[in-house]
Amino acid sequence: SSVSVARYCARQLSNICSVLAVSNGKVLFKREASGENCR
Repeated sequence: SSVSVARYCARQLSNICSVLAVSNGKVLFKREASGENCR
């Protein structure tokens, strides 16, 4: 599912990346970037 893929990506990517999964206009998963490089 989209949520599973988003969670996998969130684990694999560093914290300076935001991860967002959207389906039919609804946000299913969201992780905001953190750290000094976050904008």
